[in-house]
This record gives sequence, structure tokens and C-alpha cells, in this order.
Amino acid sequence: MKARTVATLTLILGAVVLCTARSLAEPKKPADSAPTAESSWKQLKLPAAVAKSALHNVFFLDAKHGWAVGDKGLCLATQDGGDNWEVRDTGSGATLRCVWFQNTQTGWACGDGDANAPKTGGHVVLSRPLKSGTLLSTSDGGKSWKTAWISTNFDIPWIEASAAPLLQIGVSGGDFHLDGDITRSPDGGKTWKSNRCFRALFAVRRLDDKHWLAVGSPVSVGFQPTPTSELYTSKQCRALYSADGGETWKVSQGSDGKGSLRAVTMDKKRPVLAVGDGGTILRSKDQGENWSVMESGTKEDLLAVAWASRTENTVTAVGDDGMVLVSSDGGNKWQAMAGPTTSPLLAVAAAGDQMIVAGRDGTLWRTPVKQLASLPLRARRSKEEEEKREEKKAQERSLQRLTHMVEGMREMAKRYPPGSEEAKKAAQSIKQLEAMISGQHPFLGLTFVPNTTEVA
Repeated sequence: MKARTVATLTLILGAVVLCTARSLAEPKKPADSAPTAESSWKQLKLPAAVAKSALHNVFFLDAKHGWAVGDKGLCLATQDGGDNWEVRDTGSGATLRCVWFQNTQTGWACGDGDANAPKTGGHVVLSRPLKSGTLLSTSDGGKSWKTAWISTNFDIPWIEASAAPLLQIGVSGGDFHLDGDITRSPDGGKTWKSNRCFRALFAVRRLDDKHWLAVGSPVSVGFQPTPTSELYTSKQCRALYSADGGETWKVSQGSDGKGSLRAVTMDKKRPVLAVGDGGTILRSKDQGENWSVMESGTKEDLLAVAWASRTENTVTAVGDDGMVLVSSDGGNKWQAMAGPTTSPLLAVAAAGDQMIVAGRDGTLWRTPVKQLASLPLRARRSKEEEEKREEKKAQERSLQRLTHMVEGMREMAKRYPPGSEEAKKAAQSIKQLEAMISGQHPFLGLTFVPNTTEVA
């Protein structure tokens, strides 16, 4: 009997010790613990048709109605704040770079690269064929789209409209040819007129019917004869403003710098903020006429920026390597927070009390605005890691340039008669460039790994 009692007590004590050990090893998580990146960011379920296609832009009209656009004419729409998305057939093969809606029914999308687009004037720039740009319009919320063609073979990264049927688009020769214009239609797209701006323009935004802003690159392309316009002679200027609805444009003060400005966000009651290459953030309190430089704390390229809902003082910028920057004081101070992915984030938009970001890997993520400032801080790289990343980015840019040059030479070769001396020279140049890409020939001291985008 005593033996059984001892054995029973031993089992009970053993269980108590085991439970105690487990409780010490696995402490309960407090109910009010700080959110983690995993718990704060929710990946939104998208249709299979997305299939990791890049999503270049996302736009929300209100807390419920939103649209996203991307590669090969892809358009998605939601009516419940992003819980559910449907594919909208655009009938386009273009890379759609921007979508913008005036109300729940009337909207536009723009882009370029549609193989079925008609030929247009212009000049071959690296890989850029002489194909018209794409303008899509809808009057039923995106269920059906009409296609119009813009007479340019450059990128069309942005479109926006005023209350009247005034449309304005930014035009860009891309990162390898930083030239462009603002193209304006006073009649909803029936007729167009270009305002020569001499620089690539990545965003053209409306503050009200009269006041517009445009941001892009410094002037980097030469012209003969040399233009005398202030838009050309102010070569380092990266922001322009208009006070007459886009009829005329002037240079903004304080926007000078290297690299391009990629996006701008504005609200009548809040400052204007622009973001761009190398972690650049500019702030304006006078509708974009004058700018001040804000410290971002990052060198990552910033690709998009958006204010939270009108009752918030929070603004979010996103960019390369999944960068998420948050300011809770109207854009004065910024903090890098843990993002949902390391893929480049190309777009950000407010949807009521939520912020939604879009990735190059074909993903959409959502988080409550109130949790942005309490997200874990983004892990900092060491100086050595940062230097290696910058070196890798430079090598990738060189590889991209070579690839564009090959595609451009192929486009030019199509113009030469078969067997002609010009055709033979073009073929030889293509062969040499392909050898550089495949690693069989050094380029600028770099050796490229075959069939990858990695550079050794």
C-alpha cells in the first residue's frame, strides 16, 4: 500500500514539475502585446489570373471601391475594401501603369507596350518600338473598357482628371532615356496637346481644377538647337507646377537633385509630399511651388506615397526591397517599419481606415492605419551589407541596360534590308551584346551570370 502511495505521489510531483517547466519555457503572450509584422499585414486573396504579375498601381475611391492594374492589361476590382477581387477584362495587352476613377462608374487606365497598338511617330530608344501608348476608359466601374491610342512610343506612367473632362498624362522615356512631356486633353480624350517639359514625368497630380503638380527626373537629354525655356534651363529641377489647369507649367523651387522623383501625394488641408530615388522625400506647404528636403533614413528608392484617411496625420511611403516608411506627424519625421515582403512595393493607397500596398510579385497587402506606427522597426543592415546591396543594384542596372540595348538593336535591325551592310553591322552588335550578357565577354569590369539576373 505504501509503495503504491509513493508511486502515485511521484507521478503527481513529476506532472507538476513538467507543467511548471513548460509554463516557464512557453510563457503566455500578453493580450495587449505589440503587433508583429506577421500579425499586422494581411495578404489579400487575389484571382489566379494574377499569377505573380506585377501590380503597378492601386487606387481606392473610398473605403469599399478599389482597382489595381498591372502587366498584360491586368485589371482587378473590389467592392468590399479588398476582401474580394475580381478580374476586369480590359481587352488590352499593355503594361498598365496607372488607374484613376472619378466616381464609382467613370475611370481611366493608361500604359504602354501593347503589341497590337498602331504605329506612331517618334524615335527608337533602346528597346522601345514605335507603338502608340494605351488609354482605357470605362463608364460602368470597369466592367467594360474602351481603348484609345496616345501618339507616343514612350511610357505613360500616370493619368488623372479634373471635375471637368480634362485629362492629363505624364510621359516618360523610361529610366534609360529620361525625356518626356505632359500631354493634355481638354475634352475627355478626343484631342491631345503636349506641353514640352524636357524631362521624364512619373506622376501628374491634381490638387484642384486649377492647381496641378508633376514630378520626375532632372533634364538629362540634349537638344539642338538648345531650348531657352526655363523648363529646360532649370536642369536639376524635378518638380513642376501649374496654376491654370495645366495650360502652362513652371519650375518648382527646392526640388533640385540627383535621381528621379517617382510619386506625389496631396490633400488641400495637408502638405504635399514627393518621394523618389535614393530615399528622397520632399515636402511643400504652398501647393508645390517650394519644397524642403525631409530626412528619410534610407537609401532605398521610394516608388509611391499616400496619405491615410482625411482624419489622420499619417502618411506612408513604399519602395524597393519591401521598404515601408511611416510618418505620424504629417511628413516631418519618418521611421522604417517592418513590411510584409522583400519584393519591391510599387503602390500604396488608403482605403478607409486601412492602408493597402501592391508588390511587384503580384501581391496586395493590407494593414490598419492605427497599427502602422506600432509595427516592429525594420531591421537595419550593416555597412558591409549595405555596400554589397548597392553594388548588386548597380550591376543589375548594367545588366538591364545591356538587355534593353539588345532589344533596341533588334528593333533597329528590322528597318534594314536583309543582307545589307547595315543589317550585318546590327547583327554583329547584337552578338557582342549577347556575349556580354551571357558572361562570355567582360563589360565595365563585370562578368554576368548566364540566364539569371544575378551578377557575380
